[in-house]
Amino acid sequence: MRDRSSNSVKVFFADKERVLRELRAWAADLKLRRPEVAKVGLFGSYATGTYGPRSDADLLILLRASDKLFRDRIPEFLPARLSVPCDVFPYTIAEIENLRRDESPWIKHILKEVLWL
Repeated sequence: MRDRSSNSVKVFFADKERVLRELRAWAADLKLRRPEVAKVGLFGSYATGTYGPRSDADLLILLRASDKLFRDRIPEFLPARLSVPCDVFPYTIAEIENLRRDESPWIKHILKEVLWL
């Protein structure tokens, strides 16, 4: 015989408008503090409206230039104290242009759905 499901489990979805307000404020502050940041964009499930309770915010950060390796830039741009976890992708504008020129399906997909903050 199957056990009854628990009635005590509750699933909470993030408030998308609250998340967008937080991300916009964070992006504006980042651009003020870091002059190399040209643009910040949101892509993935929060940009498309397909987010769920365990979704994170995917952030494309366009840098005017950087002499660091991509992987070494990531920790510098991770947001703190937001209501959702975030993944950051701090690419230089030149790197994005190279990916576009190489017809990267990944970058095509991101640039199609990005919501600039």
